[in-house]
Amino acid sequence: MTAFTRIDRSRTLVAVLAAGEGRRFGEDKLLAPCGGMPLVAWALKAIEAAGFEPGVLVCRPGFAAKLGVPTAWSFLEVQKRRAAPLSHSIRLATRSAQRFEAESLLVCLADMPLVEANHLRRIGTSKGVAATIHADGSLGVPACFPASLYPRLLELRGDQGAGGLLRDLPDVVQCTVPPDTLLDVDTPDDIETVENMLATKYGKVEINRPI
Repeated sequence: MTAFTRIDRSRTLVAVLAAGEGRRFGEDKLLAPCGGMPLVAWALKAIEAAGFEPGVLVCRPGFAAKLGVPTAWSFLEVQKRRAAPLSHSIRLATRSAQRFEAESLLVCLADMPLVEANHLRRIGTSKGVAATIHADGSLGVPACFPASLYPRLLELRGDQGAGGLLRDLPDVVQCTVPPDTLLDVDTPDDIETVENMLATKYGKVEINRPI
């Protein structure tokens, strides 16, 4: 595995969005066992492998206690309401980037366990705005925004994510990846799919589903 030079928070703050309700899966989707770890741990592992310091995890109230493991990540809880819109999570992450005086903000999703460290590194170290090309041709996360765009991120409202903003921006660095690495877990069946792919990638992984 490539050994990357460490990137601290003041250069690039990584924000992992983990506040979704997971309606199609169940309340604790991100804590579900997947290959021997909670689902969310795979995204965090890829971020660490990419050389980034632990950043902020935008989550629902009580998530840190449920995770139950020591971590250097900072937890940002969304407002205590049933369905905080995606834009709310992005605004929380952006305000953290401003507090850290970070030069850029790398936005990732917690339910993408197959995201690759090399891709995160490429996105997070690009000059200017960088985003991922998804299977339908749209631009989305993982995506990285320079500090000059923080005001635009803070203007997002409702369920508007970063995709709408990315469509309007010129000169976005567009990064392609194998589509299966962007698989996001929506249902319990997706866990089995992910575990099989992890086993292909890493060899045998521990299968630890609840009875």
